[in-house]
Amino acid sequence: MNSIRSSSATEKALQAHDVLYEVFAHVKAQIDFSASQPEPNVDWRKTTLLSAALTCEAFRWPALKFLWQDVPSFDSLFYVLSSSIKVVHWYDKPRPVVSFMDGTWTTVSPITDRERERMRTYARFINTMCLRISYPIDSTVFRSLADAGLCAPLAPCLHTVYGEHGWHQMDEALILLGGSSFRKLELNLSHLSDRLGPRMPNILGRLCAAAPNIEKFAVSQHGHVTYSMCALASLKNLRVLDLSMVTGSICHHTDLIPALASLEHLEELSIPDTSDDRIAGSGTFVPCAGFTRLRKLGVIGGLSTLPMLFANLPDLRLKDLRFARLERRDLSFFHQIIQSCSHKQRLSIEVLHVHYISGSNRAVPLVPDISPLFKLPNIQEFSVAAQEVCLIDDAGFRAIGEAWPNLVSLNLQCYPLMETEPAAPTVHGIVMLMARCLNLRTISLPSIRLVRENRIVEPPFLVTGHRWLPHCYNLPDDWISGIDVGRLVDMLWPLFGVVYTEESNSSLKLFSDKWSIVLHEMALAQKEHQALRSRRMDMIA
Repeated sequence: MNSIRSSSATEKALQAHDVLYEVFAHVKAQIDFSASQPEPNVDWRKTTLLSAALTCEAFRWPALKFLWQDVPSFDSLFYVLSSSIKVVHWYDKPRPVVSFMDGTWTTVSPITDRERERMRTYARFINTMCLRISYPIDSTVFRSLADAGLCAPLAPCLHTVYGEHGWHQMDEALILLGGSSFRKLELNLSHLSDRLGPRMPNILGRLCAAAPNIEKFAVSQHGHVTYSMCALASLKNLRVLDLSMVTGSICHHTDLIPALASLEHLEELSIPDTSDDRIAGSGTFVPCAGFTRLRKLGVIGGLSTLPMLFANLPDLRLKDLRFARLERRDLSFFHQIIQSCSHKQRLSIEVLHVHYISGSNRAVPLVPDISPLFKLPNIQEFSVAAQEVCLIDDAGFRAIGEAWPNLVSLNLQCYPLMETEPAAPTVHGIVMLMARCLNLRTISLPSIRLVRENRIVEPPFLVTGHRWLPHCYNLPDDWISGIDVGRLVDMLWPLFGVVYTEESNSSLKLFSDKWSIVLHEMALAQKEHQALRSRRMDMIA
């Protein structure tokens, strides 16, 4: 009887859920292509899905659908047209100056009706594509596709495209695939030649015209070819624009800022900067209105042009400001940046991230470097990542707490201090910071000073991967009066916690779990004590 009930339950489950689709979804690789990364190795997943497609008719379409959702190269399409478009090898013929391999994709015969229908069927499944190619494409290929009726939109569900402009017809490929469904486009122009540079404004214009609904656009370029990018202003639905990987400075594109100012939906912008004063002074920004919805700005490589941006964009109301790949000398621009900000611009910034590279071989106090930023009164999240030893002690925490009372998260990542270094915060300093920042919930430090032993230690997971239990956790009552001990425990526990490796001792993990329970019990006891005391005071009153 039980077996009959079990069988019935299984049948209902199979009817309610398509198990086959669940299996294929598990096998399918969740590929996140990147134009700057090599092609992901998903051969075994492709083989599994292809084998399923060839097994029986019931498996065919579900397997093909998952197989074609993410396409790792543009010339994968040509394998569907295997009798019409082939790789013709050069072998004994002279090779061109620029070549990928010893061949080229060439039309050898008209595309058949069967191939055309198969291409249309498979292409409609494509969601993500990387426009890499294994061989150059002859110009006759796109003509033969058009003659066969394989024209835009060939892939009506395609929403994410990653492209490498190592071949000339990338814009033709995008136009062929269709553009109304495109939402994300990332281009790698690292191999852009001087010969193609003058064509790029026209190519960008064609790309933007073919994909007018793009919401995220990213460009990566490591060469020294410059060209106008004003065509990006035609993307009226653009929300995220990432130009951070373009070599040089935003000063090379002074005409781009006024063009982008008209984009009503632009929320995030990342731009390159430079520390070279000669380049920084080579361009000026014309004051303009706009950027009313821009909330996040990332500046990569320097800070020399940022004061001009703030001064000439009066409508700018950033919430999130991030600096990355700076040199130590760039920190001197903090004062100029703050001076160029209007009062409303200072009030709007809530998130501040600073990532810089060491320019010093000695330990450097952190607070003097960041003190100009204390004039941004509403900071809620502050993060510093530095490739050097940064000194901060309880006095530094006091300065941070006084400047940013609304602080919710504090993250300091730098080389941890050795025991011989003179400065590191104590648990008392953290308590003091909590008293000033009532909303503080997260804190991350490279090191901490023990109160009783008067020495500095590092969070254990940075060094050994083993747990270190603090001996100074029993704080005097006068240090925790008015402090939510539960909040203190939640913040300090990750500092004293451990990221376990695969070789971690199970008994050690069990011990740490017990220690965690003890700390939370302490917090509960403290809360109950405070609640009881509050009730007694109410009864007396």
